[in-house]
Amino acid sequence: MRKVSRKVCTGVLILLFVSIFSLPLIVKAASTGYSFTMDKRVVDGSVTGKYHKLSKGNAYLTGSQYIYSADKGYSKKANAIGYELRNKTTRNSFGSFSKALSSRSSTYPTKISKTRFSKTVGGGTQYYLIMWKNDDDGNNVKGSGTVSN
Repeated sequence: MRKVSRKVCTGVLILLFVSIFSLPLIVKAASTGYSFTMDKRVVDGSVTGKYHKLSKGNAYLTGSQYIYSADKGYSKKANAIGYELRNKTTRNSFGSFSKALSSRSSTYPTKISKTRFSKTVGGGTQYYLIMWKNDDDGNNVKGSGTVSN
């Protein structure tokens, strides 16, 4: 009888151990990378064909950006870059935010800490980013990061 109790107890502990450590795999959020080169004023993910698959819920952006070159007669003061998340089918916006450019070096790019878009997404593969500046200031920008939820 003791051997049976020991086997049952061992089995329960193994099952509990496996369940606890497999939970992060079950609830893993969706995450896709993005990158862009902005030589004018706007980079539109629907034009470049870069779509992101997201799970239902809040969406976040994390990344970095830097000025990699400047046109002749460029503005010394770089404009802020805006990031907006949109739906491919409806073109509805899920929020936008601006991140000021302060870096002119790829070694020390401006970091974008995890920032939440203002509206929750429904999930699926139909989301894209639009990166924009109010006007073309002559500063050419490269950026990359992750869209996740």
